[in-house]
Amino acid sequence: TYPVELASRVIRDFSMLDDWVYDPFMGSGTTMVASHQLGRKCYGMELDPLYCQMIIDRMLKLDPTLEIKRNGQPYETGE
Repeated sequence: TYPVELASRVIRDFSMLDDWVYDPFMGSGTTMVASHQLGRKCYGMELDPLYCQMIIDRMLKLDPTLEIKRNGQPYETGE
């Protein structure tokens, strides 16, 4: 895991408010956290179900109003 501030610097320097950020290897979701905090929309992929759940939990803790989707469909707890 790398610090959110590192991801924030890169996102801030190479994108503008409301831009999209793409991370094909989400890992623990640091890029998504930084993007959300900076007002960017983040799209990402992660194959490992444990990391996927970690990202979902992390993002909902950050902002419980987020709409989470899985394969384009609303995410339902317990899948």
